[in-house]
Amino acid sequence: MNLSSHLMQRVLRLDPPLTRDLVVERDLRVPMPDGAVLLADRYLPRAGDQALPVALLRSPYGRRGLIAAGMARPLAERGFQVLMQSTRGTFGSGGSFDPMRCEREDGLATLEWVVKQPWFGGSIVLVGGSYLGYVQWAVADRLPPEVKAMIPQVTDSALTLEFLRKDGLSLETPFSWGVMVAGQERRMGMLRGLVQVPRTRRALSTLPLGRADVVAIGHRSDYVRDIIADDADDARWAGIDHRHRVAEVSVPVSSIGGWYDIFLPGQLRDFRILQEAGRPARLTVGPWTHISADGTPLRESIEFGLTYTTAPLENDVEVIGEVSAEIWFGSSLPYADVFVRLCDVDPRGRSRNVCDGLVSLSGADDVSCAAVRLWPTAHRFMRGHRIRLQVSSGAFPRYARNHGTGEPRATATRLLPADQAVYHDEAHPSAVVLPVRQAQ
Repeated sequence: MNLSSHLMQRVLRLDPPLTRDLVVERDLRVPMPDGAVLLADRYLPRAGDQALPVALLRSPYGRRGLIAAGMARPLAERGFQVLMQSTRGTFGSGGSFDPMRCEREDGLATLEWVVKQPWFGGSIVLVGGSYLGYVQWAVADRLPPEVKAMIPQVTDSALTLEFLRKDGLSLETPFSWGVMVAGQERRMGMLRGLVQVPRTRRALSTLPLGRADVVAIGHRSDYVRDIIADDADDARWAGIDHRHRVAEVSVPVSSIGGWYDIFLPGQLRDFRILQEAGRPARLTVGPWTHISADGTPLRESIEFGLTYTTAPLENDVEVIGEVSAEIWFGSSLPYADVFVRLCDVDPRGRSRNVCDGLVSLSGADDVSCAAVRLWPTAHRFMRGHRIRLQVSSGAFPRYARNHGTGEPRATATRLLPADQAVYHDEAHPSAVVLPVRQAQ
C-alpha cells in the first residue's frame, strides 16, 4: 500500500502525509429505514484516536482498488477517519441501484448512524466528486450540526439534467455512464470497460435508439432507456433534482470545478445560488476536464461545417464567463440542430477547441435567429492567434442525432437529409458573444 500512497501523492500533488500506516475496518453494516443494509469501510491512522474528524464519501463505484487509493487513503493519511460507503445496490450494499433515486433518504440515514458510533469524534465533512458530490447536495438542507463543511467537486445538484435538455439531448455522456455502471461489478470490470467502448459507440448509432441499451450491454437498462425517452422536465426525474436545497445549506461549501468539466454550468449555477442566499461559499475552477487535472485539456479541433475566422489578433483577448452565439439559420426541414464551437487558431494554423454548445430547433424551415448557449470558459487568445467559430448542424455522438422528422427519439427509425444555410449579412447579423475581460 505504501507504493500506491507514494503514487497518489505524486499524481495529486499532495504534501507528504502525517502517516502511511493505516487501519481499515471492512464491511461495516449501516442500516437504512426500509431494512436495506449498506456496507462501508472505515480508514484511519493506526496511531490515531477517536477525536479525528470523519470524512464521509458515498460512492456507487466500489470501496477498493483505485477508488480507495485515490480518495479514502489520502484523507486518512492526513488526519481523518474516512468512511467510504457503497451506495444502495452497489458492491455489496443491499437494495437495488436506481441511479440518484435514493441518495437523500440513504444519505440522511447514514449521517444519523455515523454520529451514534463509539468512534465518532464530533465532526463530519462531506467530500467527493461527480456522483460523490451529488449525494452531498441531496442532503444539504437537513445536515445535522455535526457536519461542518461540504466539498463537492466537479458536480452539481441536478446531476444529468443538463444533458437531458428538450432543446438538445447530450447523449453520449449519460448513455456511456449508464452502460459503465451496468457492467462495473462483473469480473474484470475495468478491462471489460475498455473493450466496451467500441460497442457503446456502435450502440449509439442504433435505430430506433430505444434499443441501444440491448446493443451495448446485452440486456434492458431502465436508466438508459429513460435518459433517451424522458426530457429533463419529465416526472421521471423529479426526485433527483436537488437544486431547491442549495440555498438552504447550513455549512460552508468549498466547490471545485473545471472549465472543461461536463457539470460546469450546473456547478456555477449552484455557486450563484449560494452567493445570492448569503451562504459561506468558495469556488475554485481550474483548467481541467471531469477526470483529468493535468492542466492541459485543450484538444486539436477537427474542422467540420462552415468556419468563420478573425484576422490575427493585435492584442491578447481574455474571455471569462458565459459564451453565447446568435446564428441566423434556415433548413429545408422544420427540425434541425445548430452546433457552434469556439476555437483558438495559433500562428501555425492549428485549431484547438475552447467551448461549444448545441440547440435543437423546430420551425427551422423559416429563417430565424438560433440562440446557442456555449459552455462557460476562461481562455486567453494570445496576440497573433485568431478566433474561429465553427457552425454545423450536429455533433454526434456527443449530442443525439436530429432525425429531421420530429418523431420521438426513442422510437424514430428514419433519418432525413436536409439542405441548410447560415446567414451573415446586415439583415442577419450572426455573431458570437464573448465576455471579454478588459485589461487592467
